[in-house]
Amino acid sequence: MGIDVTDNKEVTFNNSHQNLLDTSTSKNPSIKRRHGLIIQSVFRRKRHRGHTQDGNPLIHALKGNHAYSINKQEIVKFLPYFYEIIDKALNEKDYNLILPLPSSHRINEYFARRILRKCPEATIEQGFLEKKTVHDVISDLESLVIPSNNLKKEVRHLLNQLNKAPAGKHFSMKDVRNHRLRKIIQPIKLANNLDIKANRVLLVDDLLASGTTLLTAYNLLKSKDIDDISAICLFSGLN
Repeated sequence: MGIDVTDNKEVTFNNSHQNLLDTSTSKNPSIKRRHGLIIQSVFRRKRHRGHTQDGNPLIHALKGNHAYSINKQEIVKFLPYFYEIIDKALNEKDYNLILPLPSSHRINEYFARRILRKCPEATIEQGFLEKKTVHDVISDLESLVIPSNNLKKEVRHLLNQLNKAPAGKHFSMKDVRNHRLRKIIQPIKLANNLDIKANRVLLVDDLLASGTTLLTAYNLLKSKDIDDISAICLFSGLN
């Protein structure tokens, strides 16, 4: 089951093919392991000419980005597949804390609330993780010891770009296209004076690209002696 996109960028559900997106319950969730973190994804993105690592027509439509759109009747068609895959992904695990990653759009919050219906003992907290500002990332990059001369050049180029932005602006990984740079940036931080009283945490994000933001959140929580951490994304990495 995939999606169609009209010339006017209207997205619709199609159960006769798997173009652009695989929403089938037999092949989902997809599972990736990144440095100890298990990341499950509900719907599997598929490669298509003209679409980038950070997008898909459906997620653009859900966010109202790039002139894509989808109506409520079409969204409802995805829900039976969504909930069956969610049940498989959660596998009756009793999470006690659900953490949506910070985002400029509320899709992570909506996604987390849908998951909460399947985890009645859990709570959702949105203030535990914060996006870093451009100033934060500049400070991080300037303090790094970088052995590779090629990477040093790429860091200097990124610093030049960041120094042109307002220091208080929130940093976005979407502004970093270089895969090697993405690996050394930590785009989020824990809120100050944070006391997390949970031992089974589920991180929630809309889309898996490089996985850097999820891994940063994972390492931050590990530093607070939380060992049981998993992650779920609405959309997988590209296949």
